[in-house]
Amino acid sequence: FNINLLRSHQNLVKKWFEFKDEIDGPLKKLTEKFHPWVGVHIRRGDWVNLQITVPIQKFINALTTIRKNRNVIICSDDPTVKHQLQFLDIIQVQNILPELHPNVFDFWLLKNAQTIIGSGSTFSWWAAYLGNGDYYAPATHLWNKEKSQEIAKRPIF
Repeated sequence: FNINLLRSHQNLVKKWFEFKDEIDGPLKKLTEKFHPWVGVHIRRGDWVNLQITVPIQKFINALTTIRKNRNVIICSDDPTVKHQLQFLDIIQVQNILPELHPNVFDFWLLKNAQTIIGSGSTFSWWAAYLGNGDYYAPATHLWNKEKSQEIAKRPIF
């Protein structure tokens, strides 16, 4: 797969992955009062077993620098994460579309964030690529030689 193709055809790829109006419309209405927000993707699940999880403190440090006066929405496969970060006054958004899988709902939230702080997984990378915001993440992608857990602004390509 050639990353240059993704770069040169980004507008076309974005059109392929647009949410249908029956999903996008109600979710935009649901979240309009939270704009702009920072979407934070904290992946645990399989990464715990692989011992490659980014420590929660790294996300807290990044939020302290990046957040400014914006709302924060947390997306995670670990339900305890939102509780751990509640002291940051995070926004709890409930999925109003029961037919929409929770992972797809989280992806929509990230894609529509003004800024994404990701775990270094392709889930948050794709949300940043398809969205229009800034992307911050650790340098844990396989193609990144840095291999750092420090969260910093990253180019999509």
